[in-house]
Amino acid sequence: MQMVFFHIRMIQYALHIYLFYCGRLLYAARNLFFYTKRNVYASGFIFLIAQG
Repeated sequence: MQMVFFHIRMIQYALHIYLFYCGRLLYAARNLFFYTKRNVYASGFIFLIAQG
């Protein structure tokens, strides 16, 4: 019984780490996406000003 309990604990621990890293990756990807989008807008805006 002790082994089964230990095994469940290990699975929970692994799942927590997995979810934590997935969350961090998603957060980083989302930040990168917004940052890139904002830079594209800024570049377009500067380009328009330079053209005008």
